[in-house]
Amino acid sequence: KITIMGLLLNKMTETNLTLLVGISGSGKTTLAHKLWEEDPKNTVIVSRDKIRELLFSYTESNIIDYYGRKDIQSLENKVSEYLHHLIVIGLNGNKKVIVDNTHLKLSYLEHYHKYNVPTRLIILNQDLEFCLDNDSQRERKVGKEVIKKQFNQYKTLMNDLVLHKIFMDNSYKGVTIYKNYEFKTKVDKKIIQNDLLPKAIICDIDGCLAKMSDRSPYEWNKVGNDEVQDHIKNIVNFYYENNYKVFIFTGRDGSCFELTEQWLKDNNVKFDYLFSRKEKDQRKDSIIKEELFRENVLDNYYVEMVIDDRMQVIRMWNNLGLTVLSNNSLAKEF
Repeated sequence: KITIMGLLLNKMTETNLTLLVGISGSGKTTLAHKLWEEDPKNTVIVSRDKIRELLFSYTESNIIDYYGRKDIQSLENKVSEYLHHLIVIGLNGNKKVIVDNTHLKLSYLEHYHKYNVPTRLIILNQDLEFCLDNDSQRERKVGKEVIKKQFNQYKTLMNDLVLHKIFMDNSYKGVTIYKNYEFKTKVDKKIIQNDLLPKAIICDIDGCLAKMSDRSPYEWNKVGNDEVQDHIKNIVNFYYENNYKVFIFTGRDGSCFELTEQWLKDNNVKFDYLFSRKEKDQRKDSIIKEELFRENVLDNYYVEMVIDDRMQVIRMWNNLGLTVLSNNSLAKEF
């Protein structure tokens, strides 16, 4: 192990703390999920973006409003405090913690020395054009000016790291450099359905069948308090009564499966099957729902329509060639 600028960098493959470094559009979140999938039971991902969403309900769609607030520094201090607590909880639970932030200043990295655990940096050394192109394909863009500013900060950081003898040649395991990291290329995922199979529809819960009431997005023990949205319930019940199989897909954590099932019954929502993500599965909703679809529906049913409200999920359904009814005229991106 090597201690540099206060970080205990680990030469071994096992690491307690992984810090991702890279500008917007460099692929940090994609890589974080890939690393998480290697050992999901013993790995957690924390990020400032997710904490802002959890604490203040700010996502990509309205983050500009967040940064324009007069009390932004106070809010960011709370984000930092919450991030620290999540890291401590993860480390105390013997989890491998991945911090998915930009980390574009040396001072940000120096902050982690206080944990005194084996740490590695994974630096996504992407070309500026690569990141700009990635950003241009997002529904909600960070923008060229922000990314160019971040790129200049990144170059300064690289110089600082060299000065602090954190060399850029992968000479030890404490630092991993991903130069022009090759992400999976986009492929045409369109499926061909068999219209002779039994007919079915798929419907989401949060933002479609249910409207959150008196709870934050991740208070799973309070999902029974949610308000049913009758206009969606009526559509679902209509299809059920006309002999369509009704699949309910939700991105909720599996810990509230029984509460969710009871809520559907209490609100007279007619359905055949309910599927949710497994407990503590932190992958994106779009990944979870495509997986559920392929494992439980494809090849057994002809899906006539999907009802959803999140843009990332709607894009996934569209990429598969399915018809989507969006329950949001300005489909939410987060």
